[in-house]
Parts: sequence; C-alpha cells; structure tokens
Amino acid sequence: MLSSPYSFFYCRRAFEFLEQQVEILSRRLDEPENRINRNSGNSKRPPSSDSPYRKIRVCLS
Repeated sequence: MLSSPYSFFYCRRAFEFLEQQVEILSRRLDEPENRINRNSGNSKRPPSSDSPYRKIRVCLS
C-alpha cells in the first residue's frame, strides 16, 4: 500500500505541511501568553494596573 514512490512523496508533503501548521500555531500562542504574563515589573505599566489577585513572585536565590 505505501510501497510506491508516490506514497512516500505524499507522506513527506503531508508531514511538511503539519510541521508548518505546528510552527504557525506555536507563534500564535506566544503573543497571548506574553500579554498575559506582562505586569508592572516587566513592562511600562504602572504598578496600579497590576491585578490585586495575582502577585509577582520574586526568586531570592
């Protein structure tokens, strides 16, 4: 069934397409994650714009 050279070609094309889709979707997730993780400590926002429910964790090691 997958022994013809055309089968390999189509499988390879499908794999490349899926790799591209993973890359595109990963980039789309980066922007909202970065926006969510933004606070006054790592942006130009004033401290009063920080959520009172989410505290900034500071590592003192």
